[in-house]
Amino acid sequence: MLRELRVQSLGVIEDITIELADGLTVVTGETGVGKTLIVTGLSLLCGARGDSTLIRDGADGAAIEALVRGVDEDVVVARRMTGSGNRIRVAGELGTVADLREWATGRIEIHGQHDHIRLADPAVQRNLLDHFAGAAHLEELASHRQTFDARTAALAERDVLVGDGRIRLRLADQLRHELAEIEGVAIDVEADEALDDRLELLEAGEQVRHALAAAALALGDEGAADALGAAVGALRDVPATATMAAFMDRAVRLVEEATDLARELRDAAEDAEVDPGELDALRERVRVLAGLRRKYGDGLADVLAHADDARVRLAELDGTDDRLADLDRNIAELDDQLDASRQTLFAARRKAADDLVPTVTAQLRQLGMPHAHLDITIDEGGAPRDGGHEVTFRVGVNPGQPAVTLGKGASGGERSRIALAIETALADADRTTTIVFDEVDAGVGGDTARAVGAALARLAHARPDRQVLCVTHLAQVAAHADVHHVVDKHVEAGATVTTARRLSEDERPAELARMMGGADTDAGLAHGLELLAVARAAATTSLAERNRQRRRHLHRLAVQPRRACDHLAGPGSRRG
Repeated sequence: MLRELRVQSLGVIEDITIELADGLTVVTGETGVGKTLIVTGLSLLCGARGDSTLIRDGADGAAIEALVRGVDEDVVVARRMTGSGNRIRVAGELGTVADLREWATGRIEIHGQHDHIRLADPAVQRNLLDHFAGAAHLEELASHRQTFDARTAALAERDVLVGDGRIRLRLADQLRHELAEIEGVAIDVEADEALDDRLELLEAGEQVRHALAAAALALGDEGAADALGAAVGALRDVPATATMAAFMDRAVRLVEEATDLARELRDAAEDAEVDPGELDALRERVRVLAGLRRKYGDGLADVLAHADDARVRLAELDGTDDRLADLDRNIAELDDQLDASRQTLFAARRKAADDLVPTVTAQLRQLGMPHAHLDITIDEGGAPRDGGHEVTFRVGVNPGQPAVTLGKGASGGERSRIALAIETALADADRTTTIVFDEVDAGVGGDTARAVGAALARLAHARPDRQVLCVTHLAQVAAHADVHHVVDKHVEAGATVTTARRLSEDERPAELARMMGGADTDAGLAHGLELLAVARAAATTSLAERNRQRRRHLHRLAVQPRRACDHLAGPGSRRG
């Protein structure tokens, strides 16, 4: 909620600050002092369109700041307008006019002679009617939205699967080809990794065989082996001392090693005989394996891992038809659920509309509009996620004229009173914390003015987190205020200066008397005191009546059925 509003260099206003409190705050003053500019400043702070003509003569810019009560700490929202543009801050962060509108949504509602009112928005009307319908209806609406979101997600997945059908087929064919290519080779990682060495030997061919044979001959019976044998024979003829025995052992081992090596070299030479068919087959396998490594991985283990991934992906693609069937069944079930919940939502909205219509119409009568009546239609065509119902509030003002949508077919003052009647009837349902009325009392007086003031007070006190700000010309309205500010205008150094101050309780009777044209008379002060006394008495009575109404409303919500009867015909248009 707003704690303080400061307006600088806007129209005739030089610099004023209005403190706002919970409950009803009124602003009064002579005609032309700039009271409405306070509402204009607040509208600008809520993102209304502004231009340089609003800037006070001689000033380089206009500024509006609000101190807003936050959850943990108060924050400042500010807008400065100059001839070249705007500078905006929301809670310390630089922002835009759009950011101001977003910040104000759900927080501040302004009803004035020329302001666009939030209540004219069909989505807002539906939302208010939903809250008026009660907790059970809101639970049904939340369930409907969840079902709708689930259906939307299922349709999106189905569209992807169907829309990508050709892509899926091409991908499946590619994966099958890759698997066939890899599986056809029958890779043995350990054996195939050694093929390069085997191929190198085979390709050396005759050169390797001759080298092996020559080496075997050099070590064989006519080579090193014979020489080593002669050495062993010579050592046998000397005394077998420890040193001689060691020499003998070493010579014997050399003979044995030379003999074994010569035999292995002869065997290798025989194995080195090249089979042309084997060489060609080996070369082909090495080429194929190299191709697989280029396509699917650096090593043969990587190639096999790619094949495993391809099998998994192919299984997923082959299961698409089953998934499509599951989705179709799920979508059909969700459609049935949505149809049923739409019926239930319609019944609850129609019942809430039938309850709201006489309440608002009675309020309009009390606010000096004897021929006015509210009409609520519920038609097909609204947002499907919210039940597919178009809720429209229409008000008939004059006899013989059809009801029209809010904001049309009425004067500025009448529009404000219509808004006040609806706001009052929906005081518990509307979550807006700050509601502003300008010229709500235009064209009324006497008992109607007192009724307007009482309605403003009821609206302000309907919720503990609600505040109402009203600019008024009527003492009967101002008498109902919890906080009363008066705006004055005087001339300083040849310039007109507007100031605002909060009245004490002792000062209020004189201001009320001034508003009635009797400020300087005892009768005027007495009348002001009387208005205050009547307003306080009305507030006490109103509180008791509100408590009774709230108990009845809570009882109605408690017994309200969760779902409509099965025999309901379905959504359609009915008038309240």
